[in-house]
Amino acid sequence: MVEQRNYEEYQLGLILAEYALKGYRPVMQDRLSNIMMFDAIVIDSEERHCIIIELINSSRVHGIEQEKIKRFKDMAQDPHLRSKLRIPEQAEISVDFRYIDNNSLRNDRNAIIQREFGPHTLEKLLANKLPPSAPDNNKSWEKQFLHDWSLIARTIRSAAIWIEYSAERVQGQSVLELYNLLLSLQVLIPAEQLAPDYDEFHDAFNFPDLFELHDKVLNVIEGDVVSQNDVRTLRFHLTSIRKQLKNAI
Repeated sequence: MVEQRNYEEYQLGLILAEYALKGYRPVMQDRLSNIMMFDAIVIDSEERHCIIIELINSSRVHGIEQEKIKRFKDMAQDPHLRSKLRIPEQAEISVDFRYIDNNSLRNDRNAIIQREFGPHTLEKLLANKLPPSAPDNNKSWEKQFLHDWSLIARTIRSAAIWIEYSAERVQGQSVLELYNLLLSLQVLIPAEQLAPDYDEFHDAFNFPDLFELHDKVLNVIEGDVVSQNDVRTLRFHLTSIRKQLKNAI
């Protein structure tokens, strides 16, 4: 079994990634007391909508979780809540209750995700044009970074099914495990080996691999920022994977 707290943190990370793609960022605040503890608070870029995120354990929803729901609904109406949580005065506040099942395993979720990919998914992904890169002075670097990672993950999962000819053989494996599979079968050459051949990365020292960039993705999900170089590097990984797979199929 997955330890409950680790599983909840994993689920929360997925939810924060979902909101990040919608343009929301975490609100930094101190946990003032036990009654003021939240799993997360996010706000949109214009600071007009603030959302309190609370995970609800489905196996205990009829017990203490019911009291928690009532408390959060009451707190959302508290006129002093904004100042305590550093929420802008003009922002609308809502609560997003997310039900999770801590009896599920992480690899179970990977298996469910993998079943969504069919044999033609890879062709469709590679046929789609990539969105333009964020401008140098744009504040949407984090959004592009997460979006590019999402495309990398979907492409790798689809390619794994294409090379194995069976979704069942790759179900339950993470994106990085499937990436390792494609590397071991020499379907892909890692982008860090190809980067020195490109002028823009000719002087790059210790060009980060996909595993290092995945760590950065997790940090961005938790509210961290990325550099322009991080965005350019992940985009190169994405274009490199797409180019190699187009030549292979």
